Amino acid sequence: MHESGHILGIYRENTPGCDNRDTYLPKMFGWWKYANYKGCMNYRYAIQIIDYSDGSHGKNDFDDWDRINLRRFQGG
Repeated sequence: MHESGHILGIYRENTPGCDNRDTYLPKMFGWWKYANYKGCMNYRYAIQIIDYSDGSHGKNDFDDWDRINLRRFQGG
């Protein structure tokens, strides 16, 4: 699910909590900073949550669904 998010257009460049290595362990700053980012793109929840975040959990939560770019799959 996480890697599919990258294919759909969710990257660290447009989502700061995504692929942030500081979210691995409770002793790391990102663990606490991005605790509200409850989705599979956050390493903290990558094996616990099998869904993208909807951005409804407050500060430092990001709407992954809004970042999905389906135009990549249009034929042309």
